[in-house]
Amino acid sequence: MDMSPLNAARCAWEVAAGIIPGEVDTALTRRWGLTVAEWDSGEGLKLFLERRAAAEGYARWLELECSQGRMVNWVRLDFIWF
Repeated sequence: MDMSPLNAARCAWEVAAGIIPGEVDTALTRRWGLTVAEWDSGEGLKLFLERRAAAEGYARWLELECSQGRMVNWVRLDFIWF
């Protein structure tokens, strides 16, 4: 595993969901991240926006499942900048 500073995380998104509030269904959890090297590559903003959109899209899809009473009762999207 490459532990160089350029491969360090710059930011991350996590979408979690479940039936019982606070109890995460790990099968539904998805994560997206951006490394320092990606952010500094000249494509950083583009990659940031693409991954944010992917996380938001997945969260919206799960919300639709909630509204139809199928898989989940709650959805949470977390973002962190390192």
